[in-house]
Amino acid sequence: MHLALILTILCLPFWHDKETRAADITLSAVPNLLGFSVGALAIVLAFSSADIFSTLAEDGRPKSFFMTLTTSLLHFILVQVAALCVGALAKITNTGWLDVVSLFLLFYAVLSTFAAGVHLFRTAVIYNTKAGLDLKGKSNGRKKENSGLI
Repeated sequence: MHLALILTILCLPFWHDKETRAADITLSAVPNLLGFSVGALAIVLAFSSADIFSTLAEDGRPKSFFMTLTTSLLHFILVQVAALCVGALAKITNTGWLDVVSLFLLFYAVLSTFAAGVHLFRTAVIYNTKAGLDLKGKSNGRKKENSGLI
């Protein structure tokens, strides 16, 4: 959020050209991000009954990795919806300060994409680690069975 604010402040001196409006950029870019976000949240919730998500849920802890992932994606969606609403209002009313807020929310939404992507990557790392542990556990069980036969 701080970086989005800094980027918005840095862009203000260049915002004298009224042909380029943040609301237009926001209204063209954010719907695609929103589709990604809703899709990612739907996938996370659809696969929440899978074995890996019982590990991520950490026995139902309120601040489990699963809940952190879900709230991260929900925050991502909230920022994008706010950006779309403010962008639409800025375009309809042709209000300068709403256009600046739209620019801030656009930067915040784009930067939130990175944060959500990192969280999804961490989920993939946990999944990969658990799959490796499960595979080791199965191969150790086979070695014990085979050692009794020899």
